[in-house]
Amino acid sequence: MQNLVFPESAASAFLVFRYAEVFLAVCRFRSFAQAAKTLHLSTSAVSQTISAFESALGVTLFDRSTRPIVLTPEALVLADKLLKACSNVSSAAQSLQTENGKRPALLIGLIESACQSLGADLIEKLQPKFSKIAVLTNSIDSLVNKLKHGQIELFVSSHGIEEDASLSRIRIYSEPLVAVVPSELKILSNDFSTDNLFCCGLPLIWAPEGTHNRRLMEDLCSSLGWTPPQVIEVESQSVALELVSRGLGWYISQPLCLYPARSLFSKLRIFAFEDTHAARDLYLISLRGHESPALPLVRNFICNWLAVEMPKAFANTAVADRIRESVNEL
Repeated sequence: MQNLVFPESAASAFLVFRYAEVFLAVCRFRSFAQAAKTLHLSTSAVSQTISAFESALGVTLFDRSTRPIVLTPEALVLADKLLKACSNVSSAAQSLQTENGKRPALLIGLIESACQSLGADLIEKLQPKFSKIAVLTNSIDSLVNKLKHGQIELFVSSHGIEEDASLSRIRIYSEPLVAVVPSELKILSNDFSTDNLFCCGLPLIWAPEGTHNRRLMEDLCSSLGWTPPQVIEVESQSVALELVSRGLGWYISQPLCLYPARSLFSKLRIFAFEDTHAARDLYLISLRGHESPALPLVRNFICNWLAVEMPKAFANTAVADRIRESVNEL
């Protein structure tokens, strides 16, 4: 049986481990379907992975003509070596952590708004507990892909991704939609309402078509029966908030997105829409059955940060109360 030759890269190393994980699951159950169920994959995904592994090895691993399937002699040899290798890896990892006091690494993904708001605080707070912290920022689809390929071990998401059974999710925060208006706009009283917002005389500053914030704006306006004119459209939130501070319009966003611009808050007034217009939930996502040991630590940090740091930025507003209530409910 020929040796596997892979480029020396993290991605290729993960591929070898992924092959081994799927291969050993099929060996254990003698069934592609049962292995797929255990690994939270489709049967076709397991079949394709085994075929790719066989192609890389240049041998056939299973006799698929029988039920249950039968391991070939090559597969029996490979399974024995992989099981021994897994045992050696586990023993080596435990030895590094217990005997040498080796701290684990933390590989985490954050959506953009979470990274900009709490990324630096998360690294500063958790760095003493880990040998390395890597924080990646990307779209949710990309973070899911990185999670499944071992490039991260968990990530913060604004979507629960319930349709993917291979993922485990913990809801950590329910974030309200907020209206951002100029500080000198006196038409809005402390008893904020959508009616006096609509009649404030300033245009809504729209986000561009196809963006997440644009969908939030359209959904809110539709639910309220509004048809605001599209006078100003800006992709950059920092530009939109600067326009609001100059009294040229008002804006719709979420607290986590606004937090990095808190230096502008003295020129703005921020109001939370009613609960029925909640913007989004935030989740911690990990692989089901392979949850990161760091998950409770990360969850506790984020919940504490949301309960303490976020309300400071929105002090003396109903937004701060809504943030505290949301975190305390979880």
